[in-house]
Amino acid sequence: MNKRIRTSVKRRLEINDATGIEVARNFHFIVVEAGGYEALTFDERDARNHIENARKLRLGPQHRWCLWHVMKKIPEKLRGYSQYESIKFTLQNAVYDSFTKTEFDEEWQTMLAKFSLYDNEWLGWFEFRGIICAHPFSVLIERCIYEVPNKYIVERWRKDLE
Repeated sequence: MNKRIRTSVKRRLEINDATGIEVARNFHFIVVEAGGYEALTFDERDARNHIENARKLRLGPQHRWCLWHVMKKIPEKLRGYSQYESIKFTLQNAVYDSFTKTEFDEEWQTMLAKFSLYDNEWLGWFEFRGIICAHPFSVLIERCIYEVPNKYIVERWRKDLE
C-alpha cells in the first residue's frame, strides 16, 4: 500500500475532525466516497496518524515561513510542472499585488484551480493565517534585541487580542 493521502482528503479529515467527527466515522466517510477500501492508498491508522499530527499543529507552537522563504522555494517545489513559468508568475502576482487577505485568498484559489494544484503537497502547507514567521525573531535575538516597540507589532500577532 502506498500510504499517500491526497491533500484534498487530508483537508477533509481535518475539517471533519475539527467539527467533532470521530476518526473511525471520519475514515468511513472517506471509504464510502472513494467506493471502497481498495480504492484508497491509505488505511484508518494512517488517517488517525494524520489527524493526530494536524491536532498537534493546531494546538502547539506553530512556525510559519516568511515571504522570503516561500518565494525562494518556488523553483525547487514547482519547477516540475509544464506550466511552471505561468504558475510562478501567477503566484508572484498573488503575493506581491494583493492588498488585503481576502484579495490574496481569491487569487490563491484562482491559481490552484487554474493550474490544478489542489494536490500539491507543498502548496497545501500554506494556509495564510497572518502568523509571523520565526525567522525575524531569530535575527532579533542574534542581534541581542529583546524588545520591539509596539508601533512595529501588527495587532493580529498579539496573543492578548481575541
